[in-house]
Amino acid sequence: MRWLWLLIIVGLTLGPFGHLSQSHPFTPNLLIVFLWAISWFNARSQTLALAIVGGLLIDLVGWNWFGIWTVSAVAVVLIINALKGRLLEAGSILHALLALAIVSLVAPFLLSVATQGFAIKEIGLVILGNVTLGAVVYYLLAMRLSLFQRWAGRRIG
Repeated sequence: MRWLWLLIIVGLTLGPFGHLSQSHPFTPNLLIVFLWAISWFNARSQTLALAIVGGLLIDLVGWNWFGIWTVSAVAVVLIINALKGRLLEAGSILHALLALAIVSLVAPFLLSVATQGFAIKEIGLVILGNVTLGAVVYYLLAMRLSLFQRWAGRRIG
């Protein structure tokens, strides 16, 4: 099921959301939000394969420098797993959205290094879009998977 979602997200990223992001910088990066959600709620081994395949698909068909999306997708997964394991608690929505904001900087940073241009306003709007979509995704996943009850049970019991 995750692979199907990955293909849908890559299709949307290369299609409607890709064209929309060219004219409206508030458009969230669907691949980053998807990888964040999967790696926040699952193990790293499952997410690394999704990151590599999703990054390669966007690199092969996309319009940016080849390899940037693969490197940034793998970096997103590794950073989230490092933050989640050591510094941030999986049950906190604030920690989850903070992790998303941090990893939302990876792709724009790599693109700015490659193109030698840095647009702070556009990067800020992409981060805001990612965090807004991330809050909705976090809530829906936590409700769907009944994670709030499990997390409350750990604190009480």
